[in-house]
Amino acid sequence: SGRAKAIPDEFFGFNGASIIQNINIDRLLDPRLQEQLATFPTRLIRVPTGTAAQWIDWRTGAFIDNPSSPFATIGKDRRPVTLHDWATLIATTKATPVWDLNVLTSSLDEQIAMLEAAEQLGMSVRYVELGNELWDSRSVYPSIYPSGTDYAKAMNIWIPALRQRFG
Repeated sequence: SGRAKAIPDEFFGFNGASIIQNINIDRLLDPRLQEQLATFPTRLIRVPTGTAAQWIDWRTGAFIDNPSSPFATIGKDRRPVTLHDWATLIATTKATPVWDLNVLTSSLDEQIAMLEAAEQLGMSVRYVELGNELWDSRSVYPSIYPSGTDYAKAMNIWIPALRQRFG
């Protein structure tokens, strides 16, 4: 129609950064960066970010010890990124988290427990992503979700449970 439309605040967002190496973790958690991010019009932050989310123990913020992990050797000396760290980032930037749930090496109950812990730290649970790039045939993913149908069947259990608990 040629008329301009306002773009909702939650249209733009950013990935929580590569949290594989300490230098990137230090940058992400730097209060000066977080204060600058608060001035951006982005209101979504993907937590805990992409492929790494499938290999992190949310209780410790560390990579799980699993030889199938693409981060098995990369993250040995990596400093953990905890829910408290994410809560600080979310609070400082005044953003809404997009939770990248670990549907590969965790369970539905554990991921619900993570989201409940996040709520207790003041983070909202409005948006969730059910895994990340699970199509990559070079990884362990096909042994867990051999097809899109297998993934859909599994997620058809997760979705109503998440909706029931978090709306």
